[in-house]
Amino acid sequence: MIIRFATQQLEDWFVGDYQGKQPFSEAVLRAYQKTIRKLDAAGSLAILR
Repeated sequence: MIIRFATQQLEDWFVGDYQGKQPFSEAVLRAYQKTIRKLDAAGSLAILR
């Protein structure tokens, strides 16, 4: 599945490019990154269901 980020900031959080102070704890950012990786690994929306 192709992931498109709505903002550059969301993509930066995914790749770990934080500018300035981190907006969330490391645990929250890791969970966000894990979720994006799961979406990326899914071949289609049907798989996610």
